Amino acid sequence: MNRPDPPRGFVKARNGAKDSVLAGRKVLIILENLPLPFDRRVWQEARALVAAGAVVSVICPRAKGYEAPYEFLAGVHIHRHPLPLEASARFGFVGRVASSVNA
Repeated sequence: MNRPDPPRGFVKARNGAKDSVLAGRKVLIILENLPLPFDRRVWQEARALVAAGAVVSVICPRAKGYEAPYEFLAGVHIHRHPLPLEASARFGFVGRVASSVNA
């Protein structure tokens, strides 16, 4: 019995994973408040994406115990930026987001 062609965009995943629409795709996750892998929810999401064949990069803040500016852990590229000094309460959120994007 012949197997039908996979849908468009479907390619073989890396690392022996099953065929996946994510194979070879690049995914960027931006975290505002917790470093990776300390944020377990995002860590699990990132590892699941890697298992599906995606190339995953995460931008997150540095924290005690997670000071390295770059780390490659379990197939995930982790880029950490220093947290800025707190701005005024009104513009603090905008400043944090801008600093994470500029890092």
